[in-house]
Amino acid sequence: MQAVMNGPIVRPRFQVEKLVGKLTRTIFRYKKKKIGDKYTNERVEERKEVPAGFLVYTAKGDVFRVPSKAELKRLGFDQPAALIDMDSGDTVQNMQPNLKQLAMRHVSPHADIGLGSTTQGDE
Repeated sequence: MQAVMNGPIVRPRFQVEKLVGKLTRTIFRYKKKKIGDKYTNERVEERKEVPAGFLVYTAKGDVFRVPSKAELKRLGFDQPAALIDMDSGDTVQNMQPNLKQLAMRHVSPHADIGLGSTTQGDE
């Protein structure tokens, strides 16, 4: 039996999703504390409510949270994601448009097939 070779697996390099609401973040700080004639570090726990931020999904399936838009920009996730070939890791320049775009190329702009309408009338 022979394996059938399909085309390359192409995915966006990443996808960003804005999270709604806030979350509680726990921050640990260490404070110098004198015990007798020696110093030690005392752990102080602080809870802070912060904006939820953004989730970033990568092409390999990793997910991580980015706390702010400024951090998204610093990490390079504020631009549109390039398409990559999952086998080679190369950036794909000329990709076929999605199926709806392909179908719309073959349909006359005057044809009423209901793809662009979101309202329903009484017929």
